[in-house]
Amino acid sequence: MKEIPTVLRSDEILDKVLKRASAVSVKYAGSKLLTEKNKTMAKIDCVASNINQIFLKYEKHFPTIEKLNEFQKELLDILVGCQQLHHALGAIKWCNQTVKKISASMHLRVKKAGNIEDLEKIRKEYYGRVASLIKQIAPELEFLNHARDVILKIPSIDMNLPTIVISGFPNVGKSTLVKRISSAEPDIAPYPFTTKGLIIGHAKFNMVEYQFIDTPGLLDRPVEQRNAIEKQAIVALKHLADVIVFLIDPTGYSGTVEEQEKLLASLRREFGNTVFIVVETKADILRRKNSRLKISAETGEGIEKLIERIREKFKETKKYAQIIEPQNA
Repeated sequence: MKEIPTVLRSDEILDKVLKRASAVSVKYAGSKLLTEKNKTMAKIDCVASNINQIFLKYEKHFPTIEKLNEFQKELLDILVGCQQLHHALGAIKWCNQTVKKISASMHLRVKKAGNIEDLEKIRKEYYGRVASLIKQIAPELEFLNHARDVILKIPSIDMNLPTIVISGFPNVGKSTLVKRISSAEPDIAPYPFTTKGLIIGHAKFNMVEYQFIDTPGLLDRPVEQRNAIEKQAIVALKHLADVIVFLIDPTGYSGTVEEQEKLLASLRREFGNTVFIVVETKADILRRKNSRLKISAETGEGIEKLIERIREKFKETKKYAQIIEPQNA
């Protein structure tokens, strides 16, 4: 999806193809009338060919719904609208096919023309009909260019990898944990619903690569407090998360423990059957007496135990059965 070209406006397309057509020249064909016929047909072919190239490039590079994973489909529908995108792509395909039909009919008229004045009328009529068609789909072209800008911001995430989403209140240490676990500096992938983007790290345990994702601005307050678009953004994340690691800050610096527990309960309801691991962080500052795993992303305390817990819990997921078990068979 990262190779979608800029979509030209209708006037830009017309300027481009007509300028190229105006530069067309042909060799003398034995008579002025025959030469002008060849030139007129060459101009028609030039316009039709350039429009075809432009529109085929759009059709080729815009994503088709069938080729997207569930996460991308959900985002595309939220941000652009899958039906609207399908309609817009259909409009340029219709326009392209119609231009081809008009071009073919004009070829026949050019062949039958008896004088140069008739050729000039045919050429002007052809240009006018093509211009009318291109202007007719101007709204769809503008929509596609907007859709392109949005689609380029959809993060590319490998859905085949075990995916661990880190959640919790702001400042509980989510991004620090992702950095601590990752084997390299995490990437920051743009995500349309948060200015901070998704923080994505990778690590390999026992020859299996995992990806860890922090979602700042999304899974850090109760779902019930969000608007419709934000709720849909969270729905999209359901397609990503194989395991959710929820961090609780027992110091109260990030929010009261009661508020954090409410968020945890809210996310459990929203994410249904997704596997959760609840972890108390900042163990280097405060350790409460309970059965929850204690870690410190700052010092590394408890990280190995967390990784082992993640590996154990991942075995309970559908993806483990789809990816790992066949490899071990």
